[in-house]
Amino acid sequence: MHKDMSNQIKLMREEFGLLNKNELARRFNCDRGTLGRSIANLGNELRKPRKLKSKLD
Repeated sequence: MHKDMSNQIKLMREEFGLLNKNELARRFNCDRGTLGRSIANLGNELRKPRKLKSKLD
């Protein structure tokens, strides 16, 4: 999910209290599993990128 949707999820949770995943998925018109992963990653927004080695190294 995009950052703007994650910000909206944060605002909705603060405004309406704890909404369940099904209700949030209906409001954002997406799958419940996708929404669950985005909620789980709300705290991990500053995730470090993986360092990939090239085949030449």
